[in-house]
Amino acid sequence: MIKSMNKLINILPGTDCGLCGSPSCKAFAEDVAKGLANIGDCKFIKNGGLNNEG
Repeated sequence: MIKSMNKLINILPGTDCGLCGSPSCKAFAEDVAKGLANIGDCKFIKNGGLNNEG
């Protein structure tokens, strides 16, 4: 589980924005690894990144 968490942490933006419902990207990665959340719940990944203002 730790290997999959580390892979997920490297994919996630690391902003700890909480928009996914988890308090941090690390906690979110743990939830995804446990099957409690979906990687698509990350608003940055789902939207291709929130900082695409131009």
